[in-house]
Order: sequence, then structure tokens, then C-alpha cells
Amino acid sequence: MLRNSLADPFVLGISAGAGLVAIACITFSVSSVYLPLGAWLGAMGTAAIVYILGYRAGTITAERLVLAGIAVSSLFGAMQTMMLLFGCNCGYFDRRLLNGSLG
Repeated sequence: MLRNSLADPFVLGISAGAGLVAIACITFSVSSVYLPLGAWLGAMGTAAIVYILGYRAGTITAERLVLAGIAVSSLFGAMQTMMLLFGCNCGYFDRRLLNGSLG
């Protein structure tokens, strides 16, 4: 779609938005039933933010979209780290959620 090999969900910030909302759900003790829905809404909201930041003068370019995604990903990654450090005592579960686990 973007014709750019760098444009994947991690670079565009979409996975960072999903992770941020998932960590927020865990930190604020939202029921685990709503965790996938919250992560999906975070991903869609982040995609909208990246699209709005990449849109300018009636057009959108792949370069601007990738740069906006990198900026949003960095911001949301920092917010995730803050929540993990200061938010709750469930750090092991949060790190497993963000990094993935086979067990």
C-alpha cells in the first residue's frame, strides 16, 4: 500500500498504540475480557493519529506517514515505559504481553 519496505505496524506506531492501551487497561484494573478490544481500539486510534499527522495540503506521502509513525511510536513507547515503572506491580505480565511469550 505504501510501497515502502519500512512501513510495518511497528514503525508506523500502530503496535505501540495497541500496547499502550493494553498496559493502561492492566494498570487501571479493567477486566481482562476487554483487553483485546482495548488494544484494537488503541491500534485504530493510533492509525488515525498517524494518518492525520501525515496528511498535509490535501495529500499524503509515504515518507511523511513513516516519519509520523516513528514519532508516535516513540511517544507511546515512552508512555508505556512510564506506566510500567510507576503504574502497577504487575510488571512481569506486562513485559510478557509486550514482548510475546510461548508459555
